[in-house]
Amino acid sequence: AISYEFWELLPLTFVAAGTGFLGSLLCTFTAYLSSGRAVLRHCFDRSGTVVLQVLEVGLVCLFTQLVCVWLPLLDDCQEFKATAAQASMVWHQGQIPRTVCPEGQYSELGALLLQPWSTGIEELFSHSFVGDAELRTSRLLLSAFVTFLLLAITHNTAIPAGLWAPSVLIGACLGRGLGQIVQSWDYDVHPGVYALIGAVGMLAGCTRMTVSIAMIALQMTSTTRLIMPVTWCILVSKAAADRLSESIYDLGITLHPLGTLSLLRGDIDEEELPLLRLLTVHDACSVEVMTMRGQESRSHIMSVLVQTQYGAFPLVSASNQVIGLIQREQLVDLLKEHAAAHGFLHAFSSVVPENSGLDTHMLDLLSLCDRTPEVKHWNTPLAKAYRHFVAAGLRHLCIVDETNRLVGILTRSDLLLISHPRTRQRALRALLERKQEACNEEDSSEADSDSDDEQSQSDTSSAAGGRGRWWDF
Repeated sequence: AISYEFWELLPLTFVAAGTGFLGSLLCTFTAYLSSGRAVLRHCFDRSGTVVLQVLEVGLVCLFTQLVCVWLPLLDDCQEFKATAAQASMVWHQGQIPRTVCPEGQYSELGALLLQPWSTGIEELFSHSFVGDAELRTSRLLLSAFVTFLLLAITHNTAIPAGLWAPSVLIGACLGRGLGQIVQSWDYDVHPGVYALIGAVGMLAGCTRMTVSIAMIALQMTSTTRLIMPVTWCILVSKAAADRLSESIYDLGITLHPLGTLSLLRGDIDEEELPLLRLLTVHDACSVEVMTMRGQESRSHIMSVLVQTQYGAFPLVSASNQVIGLIQREQLVDLLKEHAAAHGFLHAFSSVVPENSGLDTHMLDLLSLCDRTPEVKHWNTPLAKAYRHFVAAGLRHLCIVDETNRLVGILTRSDLLLISHPRTRQRALRALLERKQEACNEEDSSEADSDSDDEQSQSDTSSAAGGRGRWWDF
């Protein structure tokens, strides 16, 4: 039966920490590569980007084939030390195929790189192999390095290359390598258990998932005897990776081509973060807001859509009071409907200037907008506004004063750094510094105003007494 000794938690913890660090390194490496791809694609137009992606896919496929085929061919073949028998069930005895080697021999790199992922992973979970075959630790480390490199290169390309199976193979190679080292010290251990811990540790380091990975591990082992080391090592791996980088999925959202996706996570409490008590929602919102009226000309709408990338626009009255909120998609749909009704050239003509007075056709925005948008008073505590923003699943929150006049707008981008535990303290201090600078500027302007008033009074009295001429000073 698959089991472990209590003292093995120490080397298993080392495996979990190492794979967690490697998973965070994979996330960082893929993020840099994705940023480089994005910068390179911006240098070309749409057709050039397609050609670049096709060329990249071709080079990646060629490199993968060269590495996975030539490394086993260049490696030496090993002979079976005993007569090869039929392999038993997984976790007990596996069978290494000969792949590129002649009959009676086998290739270690070929067994890991040239076979389907599932077959190679099952071999790593075995206790031993038929024919007294073995997977040397050096070949396990080399296979892990090659798979890590290929995974980092192929991730975020134009072809589906997978993430879970390569990550499992990387972690299983590293875990089994350490298990075989411990086994060489005359300890009776199961290398497959170390391979399992390495696999779940690598997955936790990349994805930061916990419960789902534990359930997958239990399904792979078909026993609950390993629930304690699996759970412990998942937590250790995730904790080690969280100290270094975000998960590969969070980084993917951050680097999305649209650049508008953001995740708000967790909760912020004033008791845990005393800095929050000094901040209001007005300190975190954007005060430069692009607004619209209830009725706007089509040329003005087109100008706003072309010059900005905002997702929504508050509608205000003549006294700057909030009367609605309209989404960018609604404005685009409105222009499309107007184009279909009045003709494309007439609706989207750029010949008519915005303020020429010739564009007299006004579009009613009140009929499409949200007439009851979410609003908050400018003096609302930031922690309270954050909880309301997350609980309601908002994308925009209008900030108003006592008379419902718009003073700012709060978006997910404004709260993104505050929501993340790693950047929360730095973001709050930046908001406090900005607030202090604004207060200092206001005090200096008031002081300058008072000084100007005193100077004006002094000039008046000096003129009355015949003094104060500029050449007297």
